[in-house]
Amino acid sequence: KYLEASGRFAVDVATAPPKGAPKADVEKFNPDLTKYAAVVSNYNGERWNKEFEAAFVKFVEGGGGLVVVHAADNSFPDWPEYNAMIGVGGWGGRNEKSGPYVRYRDGKVVTDDAPGRGGSHGKKHEFAVQTIDPKHPITEGLPAK
Repeated sequence: KYLEASGRFAVDVATAPPKGAPKADVEKFNPDLTKYAAVVSNYNGERWNKEFEAAFVKFVEGGGGLVVVHAADNSFPDWPEYNAMIGVGGWGGRNEKSGPYVRYRDGKVVTDDAPGRGGSHGKKHEFAVQTIDPKHPITEGLPAK
């Protein structure tokens, strides 16, 4: 809705089978990514079928865009190519063996390899969102804080 309302994007929606879907439904899910410049994903369901996974990897390796929204960083903790695409993963059984925790502290990116489980929401609270690189194309034009 928001992407189309901007007038800058044409959008198609492909809804993958949810967690617990029959294997036959998962096997049928295979959108043709060659028609698109980017995929916006908020998916956190069943692992995709091998054919679609291969097409997805080929799409991204070939320059296709990937925007991971909210729960999509929790998907597929045991799929190395996906985890490389998203850069950093959230939950889904991840721990220190899945890669370091990455934080921004005192003006620096800090990695932490300490043992522990992956992320969680914790208690809800207000927090400031700070733009670290105001010249990056993704953050250009955003307020400093």
